[in-house]
Amino acid sequence: DEVRIVVIGKTGVGKSATANSIIGEPYFTSRPGAASVTVNCEKKVVNILGKKVSIVDTPGIFDTRVSSETLEIEIRKCIAMTLPGPHAVLFVLNLNDRYTDNDYKVYKYFLEHFGDKILNYGIVVFTNADAIQRANQSLDNFLENSPETLKDVLKFFGNRKIAFNNIDKSQTRIQVQCLITIIDALKQGNHNDPYYEDKNFRRVDELLRKVMQGEEKHRKTEEQLDEAKLEIKKLNEYCRIRDEDLKALKLEWPRINAAKDLPQPENYCEKEDKSADT
Repeated sequence: DEVRIVVIGKTGVGKSATANSIIGEPYFTSRPGAASVTVNCEKKVVNILGKKVSIVDTPGIFDTRVSSETLEIEIRKCIAMTLPGPHAVLFVLNLNDRYTDNDYKVYKYFLEHFGDKILNYGIVVFTNADAIQRANQSLDNFLENSPETLKDVLKFFGNRKIAFNNIDKSQTRIQVQCLITIIDALKQGNHNDPYYEDKNFRRVDELLRKVMQGEEKHRKTEEQLDEAKLEIKKLNEYCRIRDEDLKALKLEWPRINAAKDLPQPENYCEKEDKSADT
């Protein structure tokens, strides 16, 4: 069983920290602050609860160091890294931050670039779950007074949500189990289309397959070339030895030729026998 996940959100909400909590190791670079750490797509494949889980961390939206054109290309590449498509898209928000227009713009950004269909695969992940614990409230109660725009986003995502505490590692396992349960239910609900895809992804998939086929042909050609090089090396070694033998023979030839002119040795045993008869 396989689960493919893409993590999205604006700069500084804890995307990479959440991705690290899910895979159980500090693979993705993460540190507190308003500046985005992730600039390029990063992917990690791990085994979680007997499932092969692929998770892709994306650049932070509204990162001032990256142009909008570059960001769009990179985000599309991130989602394409889950070919044939992600089963879940995690929309990350920070419970400690006031929900603003920029947060809503992140949601609108993905809606505009990937279409309404992506809503069927979205899950809202709230980081800094310790804020709920300090308030001694449930997530639903904590969000009661949230802005209407956030309530709309949750509604559009089918009210699929979960809170993550990325600091307290003792909570990691149960959080990940809950997330995988939500994703499994999501896959069942989307049984006809268990993962998000579009024609661009299919085109990329076809190109990747062609590249892989080309690489396989290239690999076989390289192997044949290596075999030919080995045979040539053996032939060159044979020729080298033959040339050395020929040179040695040429050096010995005068002595061998001179030896042919020597008188034939007499058979002294035969002479002695004849003398005895006389």
